[in-house]
Amino acid sequence: MPNGASAPITKGGELLLMENLPGTGTVVDFQKLSAPATQAQPLINGPVELCADEPIHRRPGAGPFPISFGQEGLWFWDQLMPKSSMYNIAQGLHILGPLRRDLLERSLRLVVTRHDSLRTNFVSRNGTPVQVISNSHALKLDFADLSGVPSHTRWEEANQLCNQEARRPFDLATDLLIRAKLFRLGEAEHLLVLTVHHIVFDMWSLGVLYQEVSEAYRAFCEGGYPKFPELPIQYSDFAAWQREWTSGKALEALSSYWQGALGGEPEYQHLMLDHPRPAQPANPRGYTAAIVPADQVASLNRLSQRHRMTQFMTFMAVFQTLLHRYSGHTHISVGFPMGLRTKRETFDLVGYFVNTLVLKCDFSGDPTFAEALGRVRAATLGAFLHQDMPFEKLVSTLSPERSSARTPLFQVMLSPRIARPPVMQLPELEIVEFEPDIGAVKFDLTLWLEAKKDMEIALEYNRELFDAGTMERMSGHLLNLLKAVVENPQRPVSRLPMLAPTEREQILVEWNRTSQPYPQSTVHNLFERQAESTPQSIALISGDQELSYAELNRRANLLAQRLRDAGVQAERKVGIYMERLIDLIIGLLATLKAGGAYVPLDIESPQDRLAFMIQDAGIRVLLTQTDLVPRLPATGVETICLDTVGYAPAQPAQNVQSGATPDNLAYVIYTSGSTGEPKGVEIPHRGISRLLFGQDFIQLNQDDVLLPTAPVAFDLSTFEIWAPLLHGGRCVLLRGQRVTTSEIGEAIVKHRVTTLWLTSSLFNAVIDEAPEVLSTLRRIIVGGEALSVSHICRALKLLPNVELINGYGPTEATTFATTYRVPQGTKPNAASIPIGKPLANTQAYILDQHLEPVPIGVPGELYLGGPGLARGYVNQPDITAKKFIP
Repeated sequence: MPNGASAPITKGGELLLMENLPGTGTVVDFQKLSAPATQAQPLINGPVELCADEPIHRRPGAGPFPISFGQEGLWFWDQLMPKSSMYNIAQGLHILGPLRRDLLERSLRLVVTRHDSLRTNFVSRNGTPVQVISNSHALKLDFADLSGVPSHTRWEEANQLCNQEARRPFDLATDLLIRAKLFRLGEAEHLLVLTVHHIVFDMWSLGVLYQEVSEAYRAFCEGGYPKFPELPIQYSDFAAWQREWTSGKALEALSSYWQGALGGEPEYQHLMLDHPRPAQPANPRGYTAAIVPADQVASLNRLSQRHRMTQFMTFMAVFQTLLHRYSGHTHISVGFPMGLRTKRETFDLVGYFVNTLVLKCDFSGDPTFAEALGRVRAATLGAFLHQDMPFEKLVSTLSPERSSARTPLFQVMLSPRIARPPVMQLPELEIVEFEPDIGAVKFDLTLWLEAKKDMEIALEYNRELFDAGTMERMSGHLLNLLKAVVENPQRPVSRLPMLAPTEREQILVEWNRTSQPYPQSTVHNLFERQAESTPQSIALISGDQELSYAELNRRANLLAQRLRDAGVQAERKVGIYMERLIDLIIGLLATLKAGGAYVPLDIESPQDRLAFMIQDAGIRVLLTQTDLVPRLPATGVETICLDTVGYAPAQPAQNVQSGATPDNLAYVIYTSGSTGEPKGVEIPHRGISRLLFGQDFIQLNQDDVLLPTAPVAFDLSTFEIWAPLLHGGRCVLLRGQRVTTSEIGEAIVKHRVTTLWLTSSLFNAVIDEAPEVLSTLRRIIVGGEALSVSHICRALKLLPNVELINGYGPTEATTFATTYRVPQGTKPNAASIPIGKPLANTQAYILDQHLEPVPIGVPGELYLGGPGLARGYVNQPDITAKKFIP
């Protein structure tokens, strides 16, 4: 046994070992866990002997030999990613004193000769990997003298060389899978780097290696020869035994358990990644650590005692709670390593004795943390009892989706960082360990636990996927959860505080401090003020026809009076079924002046949909054009054709006193309806005034010219029509529901358009076909769906003087809720174009399914608040109550 390791423990199968990857780990006493606990089970070292009545025997023959299941998994990974250092194990030793380099090399060679695993190569025979043990392999201690390097740069250069040595890949088929390199820093100072491929080595093996090299070096120094006891077996014997043991009915029983435990194909964690997963990953390593104070560790241990948990199980429950809160999934799978040194014959062997198990916890029903502890406990004990299922067999049995870019069944690991074996003890030498950086990680995310008075927890992560800031926040959230579960384990996991108070304040308050003054007035009153201020300015342009603010106001007043005579007043709805013409704008404005709310109807809608909307909205008056009347369904509503209405110059133009307030309804727009039945969204006047005033994403004035491209039945027309008319600008109307690229280009040039809103698809088409037509614009607002990064980047390059704004918002939030001004320098490889920050007088929260704020970078549902919100849905009180929450 390695020096300082505990003696073998045998409890008739009641104790099982959990080994670090690589290394040894936790002993779990099932009798103690099934009885009232008196103390928390710690993370302790020591192999566990199982199946003592079935020893492993030597296998005759010179090979080739079968490989173990664990080795098979690493071999297949090496086939997918050759020349990778991911599974290198590197250990550094800083040696002070009169080192005998020749004796060190001789000692290392002796250990390699003693352990067949270190002279093993892995080749394919008829498509099956096998072990081939070579007697010709001899370890050579490579040497580099750095003593001539200037002292002020020597350590930096040595560190770089040590890392380079650790990262050098192995060829499993031809190389000796252990390397040793010695760097001389001075007359009595050296650095030794030992690098071994994981397929023949684990951290328990490091203890064996240290002990045997120490004994051999000491014996050689004394002029003698080390007397090692004969090894009862070699690793190849274990591999053959494992394949025989894990077969037949035993394998059937194990497979049956794991199929039930993991529920078929386990869900992937789907943690929100900061960067897309690359097809050919390099898996660079990132690392962040934190300390759990001793008093909190003690509290966690007491919690473990009360619930008959090991410390490991409690941390597993907290970690899975964190992943549940981060991902929103109810079933969370986490891998953890188990040691396979369950036979006495393996205790003194160098080799790969590691198995990986998957623990799946069910968080459905929003359990309390105490209930989650019970679920984790049951799952963990079941996993320990069925630990003999090799991970590679488990993957084969469950047949999950495979990818070379990620681990099957899980991408997140929890691993205790156990006490390391004692360092080499060489005569007259002082030796201190250090860890060269192999630069790569095996999993997306690993939580390391180091059990001591002040416990260190560390997140090791893939820097291709996660940013350092994300992991630092996650580390803080884990610490917050550790504190919260101790304070109240009876609290549902959804309600456990995860955010720090300052973080919660930032998300809920600071980022939503958007209050700005805006007019507390109706839309038509705001227009009337503008008409009074700039009566002769041009308000509308349609073809060769122009209409001033004064004339538009006068005609709208005349029509408003007629609507009043037809019974239109506050909250009454007027249908608008027209093409994009000047009469359309007159109809919209007149409806508001009469106190009513307009309901725009798409002229391309089928008659059954039109009939439904007219009936559902309770429309009694409908404004249209003569040539469109035949398309309308027979509904019995009063129909006014605006192209037959005369506006004699002598008629009065006095503003109509509607009596409407900012809280009265301005319009109803019917969404397409995800269930097939349209829903009418009710927008009050305050929603429109909040959209168009007090905003910093756009400042409009009398010089602005807007070119509406959206049909009036879509909520984006709200911005396109009222933005210019309430700021003294001009609105250019193109006839027809769908406008072409050439029509847009001609109108921009002819009317000196400054501002354009385009759907993402129309924007992409213009950029592809004729981007030059947009070059004279001041700004383009794009939205309606996710923006194409490639088209945005092309536009930034081709239109350097045009401001690009991503405008996002559902109909229920009055056109826009958030905006993002796309900066020059946006990269084509960006994952997406953000939707930005909330508009003035708008609140935006990202919440989980329990309405708790999620951390930065964690997916959730967007909730919006503020005066821009709709009142609800027409005749849909149940859906309104569900969607528009207090």
